[in-house]
Amino acid sequence: MKDGLCERLEDWPGFMLLPEDFGKIIVARKPAGAYFGTRARPRPRPTYRGTSPRTPEIVSFRVGVPPGYECWPLEQVRRYFRVLLDHALDELRAQRARENLEYLGVDAVLAQSHLDRPGPVINDGSLNPRIACAGDPLLLYQVLLALGTWKIRYRAAYENLREGRRAVFPPGTWGRHRFPRAIPLPRAPDP
Repeated sequence: MKDGLCERLEDWPGFMLLPEDFGKIIVARKPAGAYFGTRARPRPRPTYRGTSPRTPEIVSFRVGVPPGYECWPLEQVRRYFRVLLDHALDELRAQRARENLEYLGVDAVLAQSHLDRPGPVINDGSLNPRIACAGDPLLLYQVLLALGTWKIRYRAAYENLREGRRAVFPPGTWGRHRFPRAIPLPRAPDP
């Protein structure tokens, strides 16, 4: 709804989980065709440690409640998040109405090709700063200095990781903790 694809959640044909689904078991069957090994050219199957490379025909999972709400009664959690969702949807509708924005509609969305893409991005020469500090030059200097320090620390950790040494990445590094020898720095405690 935020992007103007459809006006009501109930109209959307794709998969979604709503507050009413908390606690339910969802069963999904593997669809035939694309994304599941039907390629024009056969490729060697990857080998996985301790698991089968085949996608199961049927999978099921239980939809959990958001973290922190496990001790609430299930119906109360569903009602609470339904009220929050309805309130957010009403605000989105009101904002789109104020801005005179229309909805594309499900038929128009489904008529689009997944191969479509936007046209070329052209640099018009306008300002596109990495950091903007609303006219505070001291703050801008401090933030740019911190960013430069962060980049230096990240690069040093990356080089250590490439060389097979222990690598300590700075806070704000996404995904590096998954690699052996990559250790993110602990976050500073909140005051």
